[in-house]
Amino acid sequence: MSFGRRHLALISVTAVAIAALAYLGLAFPIRPRYGTDLNMTIQGGFAYISDKNTAKVSLGFMKSYNVNTDANVCQVTQVGLDLYVDDGDILEPAGWLNTTPFDPRGAVVTISAPLFLSTADPRRQGGQPNPTDPVNGDLDTQWQDSRYVPSVSTFFQGNPLSANWQTAVDGYFELTNGTLSGGKPSDMAIRHADWRFRKDSDSASAPVFNQALTDVTTYATRVFGYEITINMPGATAGVTKVRVRSSGGRAIHLILAGRHEMNTPTGYNDDDPIKHFCIYYQLMDPIPNKSTWLIPHYKGAAGPSGSQGSGTPGAFCPGDGF
Repeated sequence: MSFGRRHLALISVTAVAIAALAYLGLAFPIRPRYGTDLNMTIQGGFAYISDKNTAKVSLGFMKSYNVNTDANVCQVTQVGLDLYVDDGDILEPAGWLNTTPFDPRGAVVTISAPLFLSTADPRRQGGQPNPTDPVNGDLDTQWQDSRYVPSVSTFFQGNPLSANWQTAVDGYFELTNGTLSGGKPSDMAIRHADWRFRKDSDSASAPVFNQALTDVTTYATRVFGYEITINMPGATAGVTKVRVRSSGGRAIHLILAGRHEMNTPTGYNDDDPIKHFCIYYQLMDPIPNKSTWLIPHYKGAAGPSGSQGSGTPGAFCPGDGF
């Protein structure tokens, strides 16, 4: 083979290699590396449903309820749900701005990538956090235990999660191959508060259990290449697929947040209940009698909300683990 032909063959092989790297998201101008970090901040009242058979957590989007019977009183209005691409270039839908949220309600949301490099298990452990209250609630590192999102299901062994829970929520987001950790509460007043979980018939001095609560968690994983696809089949708002590419080699960061209900209380008094916590009992089968519900009650200094609340429903609403 002549020098010219060998040179042409080398150029052709190089071009094919560059095309393959570009397809995998590894080509210049982005600096090549092994993978991309993917993080999602989750804020608001979601049902954290751990799969019994696989390393998967589903974030259930709670529905509105208007139930008023002798055994079940739950009146909650869900305002909405926003999914933001906080850091990353949105490739599809073309022209979509990062400041405009997507609405995933009605969808079974999954994230796909060429390969997940993490094999971590995001499922929540059982029981209460240890310690039950952060030593310093202003530090993010003090809230990393995902059990600061409470779970009352262990107290209702006869009322397990409904086998048809998927139809009782307004869509859900499946998280796999990553870690799920707690985060510092969005409301500054909550960071130094404790919560009494008790029935209406219990006195404030004799709750079933106490613990600090958060309404914020973080999902973290790592993927091969520089691009992910957020699949949202069935989303009632219409957008069912979102493609995101790392911006300048940085981590891709998503935010999933419940919209704030603006007419909710703007402060807390000792023993105030989170009445909207009733929504999680609606996922149990059978639904337990309201007289047995463990509802979190505020235990702390009376005062205004530190952020006017965040996330639907209510001024402050944590999730619940199943």
